[in-house]
Amino acid sequence: FFSSYQSLDSIMQFLKTFSAVKSFSIGQSYLGADIPAVQIGSGSRGFVIQAGAHAREWIAPATATYFAYWLATNSSASVLLKYFTITIIPVLNVDGYAYTRNSTGDRLWRKNRQPNANTTTCPGTDINRNFDAHWSEAGASSDPCALDYFGSSVFSTPEAISVRNLVRSLGNVVMHIDFHSYSQLWMFPNGYTCASRIADYDSSLRGSEIAVSALKAVNGATFTNGDICNTIYQTSGSATDYFYHSQNVLFSYAVELRGSPTDFYGFLLPAEQIIPSGKEAQAALFALSQYVMGVLGESATTSSVQTRSAGVSFGREEQTLSLFFVIFVLLLFFYDNEVLYFAC
Repeated sequence: FFSSYQSLDSIMQFLKTFSAVKSFSIGQSYLGADIPAVQIGSGSRGFVIQAGAHAREWIAPATATYFAYWLATNSSASVLLKYFTITIIPVLNVDGYAYTRNSTGDRLWRKNRQPNANTTTCPGTDINRNFDAHWSEAGASSDPCALDYFGSSVFSTPEAISVRNLVRSLGNVVMHIDFHSYSQLWMFPNGYTCASRIADYDSSLRGSEIAVSALKAVNGATFTNGDICNTIYQTSGSATDYFYHSQNVLFSYAVELRGSPTDFYGFLLPAEQIIPSGKEAQAALFALSQYVMGVLGESATTSSVQTRSAGVSFGREEQTLSLFFVIFVLLLFFYDNEVLYFAC
């Protein structure tokens, strides 16, 4: 299955074969197609992964699907599934993704397929500039023909509305991952400004450090981590900023997957890199999840908002514990033998 890039129908048929996986629709696209999601786990904390907001970034849906497969088939995942309820949206931009796979479409199409006023030649809105997080400010374009067009109004895209409503309905979502490609980056807010840091900068940075360390140990791939604006470029209206600032998701990350910023594949990453990317993401997300569990406490009853307002500090004990988590992930990995331009 992971030897080639799959259609959304094939992805969902594959994931539905696993008894632990619940599938449902989070809403409909502009063209009326269902936006499917899968859910696994029974924990009290929400963990949401979205992929494929940008249609041409095929490695993102493939990697999200690999992680769902690992959760459903690997006993090592049980510790996560007891703590989290994990919801995965393999392809958020279902219309755009289908268009990139169509012989009469455009393999490098980025936006959704929603028409724009006063133009018949420039359809589409960049879903990841359409969230209510300093929408329409610097880091997005007012030009409907631009790749990063922010839309006619905030939340004008049904895709952004659908994932917003999902997170709202789940409640107690403490972690959100937005998979993109390419450039090999693990980033957190802020994207809208390079001049200020979020209140949870230190804990977000530490989480990204743990993720990229665990990821690198799998195949040697190097990812850069940091806040979005200072790591890649300024982005307003992004999902990562929105879920942190407006939905109180304490750990919100945008991840640029393979390839590296210096190779020549760009968005056309060969399919033989799906499994390596999937294994890297699995190791990174396992380590990051363990870190988040340690920060929040398995028996903690405070919400992410309360945790944030109280402040979180990390000393030598927490750093040692985080290192232990990374080592633990690597041991499990080897034991199981499973073991740039406008990207974000």
